[in-house]
Amino acid sequence: MVRLSPDAEEDIDRLITHYEAIDRPEAARNLLRTIDAAKARIAGKPNAGLAAPRPYPKLKRRGVKWIIEANYWFAYIIQGEPVIIAVFYAMADIPNRF
Repeated sequence: MVRLSPDAEEDIDRLITHYEAIDRPEAARNLLRTIDAAKARIAGKPNAGLAAPRPYPKLKRRGVKWIIEANYWFAYIIQGEPVIIAVFYAMADIPNRF
């Protein structure tokens, strides 16, 4: 099982609110499907994540792994079970938000 941290849940809520504000309900649905896919991928191979998102190697932090799923980067930690700690749209200004 892969959990979402409160910060990750907040990231998701902000993205969904944004998609609703611009009348993109399909984007919100796709995000929710992508979260499920990312959770399954992390659960299957938790140690396979990258040390940092490829475009942002300076985001490397001890204990944090990253995967990209569809159009989103997921940061997660492994403490017993994996926990997703952040969710970013791939084109977001990640270095100034993480």
